[in-house]
Amino acid sequence: MYQLLSTKQTYALEEKILNTNQMSVESLMNEAGQAAWLQMVKIYGAIPNNMCVFVGAGNNGGDALLLALHAMQVGVLVDIVQVCPVKSNSLANLYATHAYLNNAITSDFKDAYDVIVDGVVGLGYKQKNDDLIDNWIKLFNEMHGYKVAIDIPTGIDANSGFAKQFCSVDLTITFFAPKIGHFFSVGKSAQKKLSVALNHYYQPLGCHVVKHVSLPPKPAHYHKY
Repeated sequence: MYQLLSTKQTYALEEKILNTNQMSVESLMNEAGQAAWLQMVKIYGAIPNNMCVFVGAGNNGGDALLLALHAMQVGVLVDIVQVCPVKSNSLANLYATHAYLNNAITSDFKDAYDVIVDGVVGLGYKQKNDDLIDNWIKLFNEMHGYKVAIDIPTGIDANSGFAKQFCSVDLTITFFAPKIGHFFSVGKSAQKKLSVALNHYYQPLGCHVVKHVSLPPKPAHYHKY
């Protein structure tokens, strides 16, 4: 049984995973990227011929970039779009380590692909006026193809599900456990399907988990007052 994780709980779980397993951030990111690729192919039902992967500044972008890497290794034609400047050291190291990722970077992308990946902003999205992200969300939603978000669609607040505007996707692949924002407010309708990868790392963090209980029957005319 899952509990819904907040952003703070997710970061705490990630830290626990790294410490318990003596892993680097890069190692966990590589697992996430591979798991996201395998989940996507399983649910999409085939290896796509082509993809467009939108990458953000942080580790969410790193997960998407590693998904792109696994796709390229099996012959998928991939366009990579770096939407905003790189801030994450792990993301920068990926570009430095895999030179052919740089060769796939383009600003001349098409309006239709088999699969389009949102790896721009994950759990750390802040509700603020950002013309770059706002304009990109509009562009993403106008594109044609099977759309996949990494962790949570860009624009959705992971703690509440609230969004001023957001990426609408066919599939969200999140990690460890679902997030609160997947099930509340517009976050509930931002994706048609939600899939959880790396759930073998999941352990409850001490919060109460809601269980199904049987309530006694009540007369039909009763109401909450």
